Amino acid sequence: MPDSSDREAIMATEKEIAEVEAELNALMEENPNLLGGEDVAEMLQRLTSAENMAEDMESKVDSVLQKLDELLSALNTSETATELSSEATANIASTQVKEDSPSHSSPEGNPT
Repeated sequence: MPDSSDREAIMATEKEIAEVEAELNALMEENPNLLGGEDVAEMLQRLTSAENMAEDMESKVDSVLQKLDELLSALNTSETATELSSEATANIASTQVKEDSPSHSSPEGNPT
């Protein structure tokens, strides 16, 4: 998910684009032939379409990043559970080995 500085940059860029569009529209109204008339209108339309596509892509990327975060979190939880399970198995095996080994009592053939 983009941080606040990314969002601020996006909002600032959107504001600048809107200002440029407004200035170009004003110039075209004053003198349509000055900027090429229909070419500029088409360019503005493409610019608006590109902005909409960028916003759609941003939301898709945000969604993918969120799903990746969830997946990583789930994997981390799974790894932790596996590590705990492995440690518990090792502790049980160690305890069983200690219980199965002969105690340190005196050997049976020694006179007392």
